[in-house]
Amino acid sequence: IWACSVIAFALSPSFRASWAGAPLLDIPPWIGWAVGLVGLFGMMGAQASMGRSFRVGQDDAREDAGDPDLVTTGIYAYSRNPIYLFSFLYIAAITSWTPCALAILPALATGALMHRLVLCEEAYMVDRLGAEYDAYRSRVRRYL
Repeated sequence: IWACSVIAFALSPSFRASWAGAPLLDIPPWIGWAVGLVGLFGMMGAQASMGRSFRVGQDDAREDAGDPDLVTTGIYAYSRNPIYLFSFLYIAAITSWTPCALAILPALATGALMHRLVLCEEAYMVDRLGAEYDAYRSRVRRYL
């Protein structure tokens, strides 16, 4: 729904004129570009700074999975989940280009689902790293 509304908003004047595509906010495009670039480059930087600890998912079945190394330096000294933080900034930026209900509501739902994923990953890290992750969690905020 989100992607379709972004495309429809960009390509269809009749969609923009309809109740579903009517802009709810008046945001200058340059703000979306600026926030989008911060989100994109922040996300890539946060992934790169994880080095070999970067994983997708929580696969305990893999023999080489082992315990993940806890990265606590760089951006991770300020946020436990900068990849998700910057990802949501990127989604918000693109949504600001198409600020209609059919784009905003799915973007908010995506943010809620990403937060749920963060909670699952935190439980995984507590299970795998125990006191080391608890100490990190007490020093560094979840997002900002």
